[in-house]
Amino acid sequence: MGKRILLTGASTGIGNATLRRLVDQGHEVVNLDVKEAPEGATAHLHCDLSDPASIEAAVAQLEGSFDGLGNIAGVAGSMGAELVLRVNVYGLRHLTENMLAA
Repeated sequence: MGKRILLTGASTGIGNATLRRLVDQGHEVVNLDVKEAPEGATAHLHCDLSDPASIEAAVAQLEGSFDGLGNIAGVAGSMGAELVLRVNVYGLRHLTENMLAA
């Protein structure tokens, strides 16, 4: 029986490869990303991980429970230290904490 997984960053790159693999294995995948919805995702919510209010709004729209969380979203170091920290550290932490509280 497939699991229900929440992924961040599944619209492109490693996140998208992870999404495809999970879907191929029969799992239901919900994606949070600032980019367009990827093919294969069960659902997609726009979420800017640099913005705590965007994270909270996305979590509020999620229904049901999840079996796993894949925090794959991130920005490259060339994007500047402030944005890197806001997305890659604080944003993913804020999402995780909100999911645990839900």
